[in-house]
Amino acid sequence: MSEPVAVTLPITRVTLFEDRGEVRRSGPVPLQAGRGELRLAGLSPLLDDARLTARFADGGDAAVEAVQITRRWIGEATVDGARLAALEAERQAAQEAVAQAERKVTRAAERAEAATRTLARFTAQLGRAVWAAAGDDWRAGLAGLEARADAADAALQGARAAHRRAQQALADQMAGIAALDRDPERRLVADVVVRYRAAAAGQATLHVDGVTPCALWRPSHEAERLPDGRLRWTTGATVWQRTGEPWTDVALVLSTDRPSARAELAPLARDRLSLQSKAQKKKVMLSHRDEAIAQDDGAAVPGVYDGGEARVLRVDGPVSIPSDGRPHRVAAGGFTAAARFALRCRPELAPLVFLVAELRNEGPEPLLAGPVRLLADGAYVGEGEVAYVGPGERFEQSFGSDDRFTVTYERHRHREKKLIGSDRTHFVQAVTLRAVGAARASVEVELREPVSELEALQIKRSPELCTEGLPPADADGRVRATVDLAPGDTHETLLAFWMDAGSEVILADPW
Repeated sequence: MSEPVAVTLPITRVTLFEDRGEVRRSGPVPLQAGRGELRLAGLSPLLDDARLTARFADGGDAAVEAVQITRRWIGEATVDGARLAALEAERQAAQEAVAQAERKVTRAAERAEAATRTLARFTAQLGRAVWAAAGDDWRAGLAGLEARADAADAALQGARAAHRRAQQALADQMAGIAALDRDPERRLVADVVVRYRAAAAGQATLHVDGVTPCALWRPSHEAERLPDGRLRWTTGATVWQRTGEPWTDVALVLSTDRPSARAELAPLARDRLSLQSKAQKKKVMLSHRDEAIAQDDGAAVPGVYDGGEARVLRVDGPVSIPSDGRPHRVAAGGFTAAARFALRCRPELAPLVFLVAELRNEGPEPLLAGPVRLLADGAYVGEGEVAYVGPGERFEQSFGSDDRFTVTYERHRHREKKLIGSDRTHFVQAVTLRAVGAARASVEVELREPVSELEALQIKRSPELCTEGLPPADADGRVRATVDLAPGDTHETLLAFWMDAGSEVILADPW
């Protein structure tokens, strides 16, 4: 068998999963009759040996027999030993010069301090005895001490300057040694050898597929409010990769499939049924709960929820992603749909008024849960998020709070005294909206009534304590009231209910 033939195969397609990427290299390669070897050099060292495959797309009778991967270091540092020894000697001399300069600075500082103290004492004594001084002896003494102090200070400044020069010389020596001993191109690479058999010499297209970590994607979207009232939705993704190789002009495929998940069906556990005597009628203890979606605590990068069915998104056009580990946004389709924009307030959750768009997913694929970049007439206005939305399903998208309104939310109990029967407790919610802007606006206020799952408990509205004209609650207990506000107006919305339960039901406080 002859020596391996060196070939170059560019990366043509990348399929990204939740925690890894599948990289395909494709290109024409020369074939020789019989057995031969092809060598691809300088690939990513992160390639998984067990998931490295190769095949010929149009090689006729040619077939791949084996694929082998090896790793090596490139860019080995070549240092001149004599030059390095000379630089090391110069570095030691520079260190000694710095030490000597530091000692000179210390001595000069001590002399300058001593001269300053002597001059200060002489001046103090002279001030007390100048009336008794005779002749010009004190003038000569003072001039001599001043000259001594000036000379000591000049020597200190010179010693400090020499110390700075010695430190700079040492830094230059250290930089010279580091530059001589450093090789920025030293890195680990992988070489792949493809062994094949061919009936005749010629040319064929070779595909080499490998799986690598340090590459992943997560859904991310963009929603833009257009001047005509519609909403343009762009489905996309954020891509990270640090495989050691740049992806230049590749076809990018985004998949929610999980190659690392177990493929075996879990066995069913055995159920055991038993009989017991009929118990006597007991009281029913009720509890209240809020239905909510569990939120991620941020400790780990969340996965991609695809509704239980693997989804594949194909990015339009070639994409280039550098190997820098930084996030890069790519677009993978979208749609433009009619949207209803409304100001909405849910005071039980937040004392703010939000601009909300109601629309339908007009795209052929579901919207995967992820962050949403919000635009209004082309200008960036903030960040939001969207949950999983199926094709054709209606959903809401918030565009942030509106500062033209202030919201106050309170709730209290009103106890109604009855002459016959038990007293009745009404649970009252009060929302106060005040408009501080300069234009009239309508705000939809959403409040909630509890929803009972038992026939023995009924939730009833308290009309005498509610705002007139409140609509009935929907199946989820939500009550939506529209409030029209002129500039400076204040409006209060009240919603009250009470719970009608049988004697066998023990009620818990809903608040």
